[in-house]
Amino acid sequence: MEATGDMPDGGSGKTAKLHSSATVHLRALTALHDSLFAPQFRALETYGETPPPPPSITDVVNAAKAALAWHQEKEIEVAAELAQRRANVGNPAFIDDAARTLAYHRAERERIAAEVASLQ
Repeated sequence: MEATGDMPDGGSGKTAKLHSSATVHLRALTALHDSLFAPQFRALETYGETPPPPPSITDVVNAAKAALAWHQEKEIEVAAELAQRRANVGNPAFIDDAARTLAYHRAERERIAAEVASLQ
């Protein structure tokens, strides 16, 4: 390929296109290399080993109590938001959404409390 002087560096337009396609090709090869040498999945690393023991009843109760506390916090937050939206005569769609969310958190608290009571 001869330099025709069309480009500022004295090269031709064909040279610039080759560089562009080579960059795309290099990016594709780099992505392929990265995917081939990515870290293994955890399941493959522990294949054949004995699985961890199932959680104890105490672990399950503690996790349920933590979920119960989380839903209680969210219920308080959403109740305050709902009261503020109603006081400000906010958008009815947002008020309905907050009311549904509040009902969801209350229902989850009741459900989880019943589960905890049945486990103890």
